Amino acid sequence: MSTPTQTLVRLKAGPTTTMAAGPHDHLTKPLAILHASCIERDNSVLDFLPPLDIPLMTRWWQSRIDEVGAGTREIIAVVEQAPSPDGDSSGSEEAFVAAVVMVAFPVLQTAPMRGSVQKLLVSPERRRQGLARKVMAEMERAALERGKWHLTLAADVGAPSEQVYPRLGYESYGVVPCAEISPEDGRLISCRWFWKDLRKMSLVGQVQE
Repeated sequence: MSTPTQTLVRLKAGPTTTMAAGPHDHLTKPLAILHASCIERDNSVLDFLPPLDIPLMTRWWQSRIDEVGAGTREIIAVVEQAPSPDGDSSGSEEAFVAAVVMVAFPVLQTAPMRGSVQKLLVSPERRRQGLARKVMAEMERAALERGKWHLTLAADVGAPSEQVYPRLGYESYGVVPCAEISPEDGRLISCRWFWKDLRKMSLVGQVQE
């Protein structure tokens, strides 16, 4: 069996003045499937509750890609392309998103340096391969290119990500209680917030293991 080709991709949106599909619109359903798999496997709090509606989640990801076109977001993904029988891996129908992370840029004249890191997701089938570190490093490079050096993100208290982010150079600055609803049992759970100053700290790709 041929090994899928993995590619690190910065997603792009289609032209805003036409109805033409963007170059990465075909990834909306694979992104939704990745999103759903992390909720189902980990009971992660990721905006949607069971029973999961894949068409709704697909439309949600299309809106996020549209925000890339508007200049208010960057999306970084590791995309796998399964080779066709003739060896060609260019067909979009076999795309699989192994990992993704986003950074949103709020339109704030008083805080033009800020970025909000969102949806660090790694497929349960592709974990422990360094993909989280890979997409986070590229996301930080993309943020710096836009002049966004003040990054914030949140992790559910007790979730594995609460331990991951400090290893990537993010500092905790507080816990917000009763912030979200658990998809597992409906209880209210707390979120721990982190931040990172990219001017003073190493990028993820430069952090020592």
